[in-house]
Amino acid sequence: MPTKKALDTFYYASEVDLDNYSLLVAAGGDGTYHEVANGMLARKDGKKIPFGMLPNGSGNDTCSSMGIFTLDHALDYIVNGMVTSIDTIKVLIDHDKDEQDKWSL
Repeated sequence: MPTKKALDTFYYASEVDLDNYSLLVAAGGDGTYHEVANGMLARKDGKKIPFGMLPNGSGNDTCSSMGIFTLDHALDYIVNGMVTSIDTIKVLIDHDKDEQDKWSL
């Protein structure tokens, strides 16, 4: 699915029927990965599937921090079904507790 504007990947990850897929892959950079991960965490049904990242951004810090520096290396991980768990965290900056819906915009 090509993106056209900000948050396209967030809404796709939060709304796509994950029962039809075993993996969600995003080609892009850190901003794209951020949107996809947050979209999956915002799902009303709570479903999650593995999320593959193809480095195609300007910095690619997320992939680099995991030792993935090339598109071929990322594809090797995906084709071989290699999965790594990554911790997520939510930081509250302007209020003491989360009074809004989980991961709302």
